[in-house]
Amino acid sequence: MKENNFNYYNDVANKFLNSWCDDNSFKNVVDFSSSIFNSVSLDKVAFCYIINYSLFLYNYENVNRSDAQKCYYIGLKQEDLDKYVFNCKEINNMDYGDQNWNKLRFYKNIKNIITNYCDSITSSYDISKYESKNSFIEYYVECFNNYVDNGKYKSEKTYPMFDDLIGLDEAKRIVKEKIIDPILYKDIYAKYNIQVGGGILLYGLPGTGKTMFAQAVANEIDGYFVSIKSSDIKSKWYGDTETKIKELFDEARKHEVSVIFFDEFEAIGVSRDKQGAELTAETIVPELLSQMQGFEKNEETILVIAATNRPWDIDSALLRPGRFDSLIYIELPDSELRLRMFKKNLSRILIDEDILEYLASATKNYNGADIKKICDSLVRKVINKEIEKVNNYSITFEDCVEILKSIKSSVMMADLNNINKFKEINK
Repeated sequence: MKENNFNYYNDVANKFLNSWCDDNSFKNVVDFSSSIFNSVSLDKVAFCYIINYSLFLYNYENVNRSDAQKCYYIGLKQEDLDKYVFNCKEINNMDYGDQNWNKLRFYKNIKNIITNYCDSITSSYDISKYESKNSFIEYYVECFNNYVDNGKYKSEKTYPMFDDLIGLDEAKRIVKEKIIDPILYKDIYAKYNIQVGGGILLYGLPGTGKTMFAQAVANEIDGYFVSIKSSDIKSKWYGDTETKIKELFDEARKHEVSVIFFDEFEAIGVSRDKQGAELTAETIVPELLSQMQGFEKNEETILVIAATNRPWDIDSALLRPGRFDSLIYIELPDSELRLRMFKKNLSRILIDEDILEYLASATKNYNGADIKKICDSLVRKVINKEIEKVNNYSITFEDCVEILKSIKSSVMMADLNNINKFKEINK
């Protein structure tokens, strides 16, 4: 593609990409993939999107000409095309099902592939010309069907996703209501003038997965994500902290969907009435209130997630409706969740079901980080046995008893009591 035509084609492509993500266009592509590939799977649908996009992009100026006068071009180098074929095949390995939420994730993946494809094709050197639409499509289909993974393009799975998080069902449900459903059903939410986005406060003991949950939210929605700690924005210079907060929210408003995550939020939104609170709290809290108060006036969807181990230290004005109005307690895993954690983290080694059940029952008041530490120690036990030429070693009760003697729960009972009191007050 000529450089002077790039902006023109890019504008056309943007209009195309902004209009295709709806149920009708999804059905059209599924129908098209059926006719070309004789079966429907997500990787094939993905590849059909690339075919459609190429045809659209390179024939836009020729729509009023007869088919006989049209020419079909691709300008993508073979190794780049292989990469996109590989990415399309990888999509088929993901379990999306038919749920609308999963369909959104599928759309996001396809859009990313197409956008990157567009960027690559503008700078490629291998230009091929096809005289008919069928010959053009046949080339793509052949690339797709003949491509064999040679290990060259190993794209790692985005981690974590919601499926990787054991438990936290209430937190997932609220995020779905606040940001995922509004994206999927924009017209319905607009009809009833329901505010989207907003604030969620995750509170609980250390090691219960609050930070990982925020990372999973960002991966699920595939939006703009920024993680902030108090050290990132606090400044000794007057007015500098408030300016950083304003710039943070201004940047988020530039994106269609954004997630702002405040870790250790008690150090940022500390109560102005708390004895010994920093003087900066008198200006930080009002700036946060001001930025979050304007959410309902924005067309963009902004979700603010804050995580804290000390929710009682947070200014009460931040916990009112319109700010952090969803308080989610991330509790310690119960016996059932602990069993699921042990099964998942120890799936790589030999260990009997009754030993897993013993571990789950013996780790009351352990947090997720403690359980991960136990699992890592058991895996190391197996690794050491292999180094000693003992293959297929199966973990014993004695191994578990020994490790549990050295790894105690890191949960402080005083903190647990304070968290439970806060939970009761804020039911």
